[in-house]
Amino acid sequence: MTGDTRPLWGLVLAGGRSRRMGSDKALLEKGGQTQLARSVELLERHVDRVFVSARSDQSDEERERFPRITDQYDDLGPLAGILSAIDEYPEADWVVLACDLPNVDDDTINRLVARRRDASPFLAYASSHNGLPEPLCAIYADGADAIVRDHVANGIKCPRKIMIRTEAALLEQPHPSALDNVNTPDDLEGSGAAKAMAHALADAEGPEKTVHVHYFAVFREHAGVSEETVETRASTAGQLFASLAHRHGSAEPVGHCKVAINDEMSDWDDELADGDKVLLFPPVAGG
Repeated sequence: MTGDTRPLWGLVLAGGRSRRMGSDKALLEKGGQTQLARSVELLERHVDRVFVSARSDQSDEERERFPRITDQYDDLGPLAGILSAIDEYPEADWVVLACDLPNVDDDTINRLVARRRDASPFLAYASSHNGLPEPLCAIYADGADAIVRDHVANGIKCPRKIMIRTEAALLEQPHPSALDNVNTPDDLEGSGAAKAMAHALADAEGPEKTVHVHYFAVFREHAGVSEETVETRASTAGQLFASLAHRHGSAEPVGHCKVAINDEMSDWDDELADGDKVLLFPPVAGG
């Protein structure tokens, strides 16, 4: 397809479950089609062969419909599937796609494949939310496995961090929401938490104020900093949360998180004032 000597094949990552509902994201349906089937069919239009990656304990009728590569690694998250595919077919480069990205379209995949580069082991999109690499809609080319294994040996198992450290080649997303993920049926239909966030953003029309935001645990990872000063029109802590989640690409549900204003635990509908100190805690805050 590109004139390269190495074949380019597709790998759909279908081993995850939603932390928010315990649901199997691969089997979420829209229009009578699972996200797994949709992802496979999408990649099949752009590469010659497509496989589904899943854990050994995941054997169901839907997954068995497609060629499969079983994870051979434990406790590596998505890297388990990627390394297993490279181990089984080391002669191929891989377009890796998570099955919980319902907005990914032919244009997004086509642009990725068209910009395939021998010079870089990783080719990915820069997130429209925070500019960081999106490692689960990306190409892992010749040499990527050695880089991944080296990082894993040093305790780094996050594919995004690996791409940041190795300066992956990045493309601008053709559609800003193309790589937004889903965790529940409500998310897939455009309601639930996603809809609530949209309403909160639309309602944030108060006077502009300066607030000092402190992030903990996973929020700190999303933001890339432990604290920042923000200019905002958010009237409440909930509106501020929605605005920052949209900016930094966080998908944590507001109802499971905690907020403190000026070092006092607060409610999401509490009003913000200019100069407030806001502390954001995810469901499990370890930082």
